[in-house]
Amino acid sequence: MTTTALIVAAGRGTRMASNIPKQYQILANKSVLFRSIQPFLDHQDISRILVVILRESEDRFEAIKDTIEDTAGTLLPPVHGGASRAESTLKGLRALREYNPERILIHDAARPFITDAVITRVIKALD
Repeated sequence: MTTTALIVAAGRGTRMASNIPKQYQILANKSVLFRSIQPFLDHQDISRILVVILRESEDRFEAIKDTIEDTAGTLLPPVHGGASRAESTLKGLRALREYNPERILIHDAARPFITDAVITRVIKALD
């Protein structure tokens, strides 16, 4: 069964006192977004990962992508988000149609500490 992680990272982080969105902030030498992607990349049941980003954050995303070891080609090219979290999520879901995943796990990029155990429990609950 194929399971895809959809990571929504198209927020602007306007509530933070920074010109850098929170998903690109550094946390223990890695970006928050890197720390949100990595657990899904490491999970044995995740077939693909799609990240939804701001159009103007492409360079930041590419810099992170270049630091990720993805030997299996799990990380798909990103898609651009919309004006709201709901619109960004919908754009991500539409982009996944061509892959026809059986399960999609939606995760907020600003929540970097998801664990392998939580991912496994969600997949089992979907089953």
